[in-house]
Amino acid sequence: MRFRLVCRYSPGERLFRVGRVMWDRGVVGSGGWSRKLSLGISGYWFHWSRHHDEWLVIVLGVRVHCVKSLGGWFV
Repeated sequence: MRFRLVCRYSPGERLFRVGRVMWDRGVVGSGGWSRKLSLGISGYWFHWSRHHDEWLVIVLGVRVHCVKSLGGWFV
């Protein structure tokens, strides 16, 4: 498990990225996967989005985004 403090502003997304947590399971190429959970402060109040292997929630400007990678590792 890896923790990273980002503290960076993305003007195109109106998003201040606070940090993220990443963890891995298994071995690459034989059923392993990686997951990333990030936290940010957004310029939007409410939003919900869900796709095949990721989801994003914004509530009162606090953004939580989770992504799963089945084909490789996040770095």
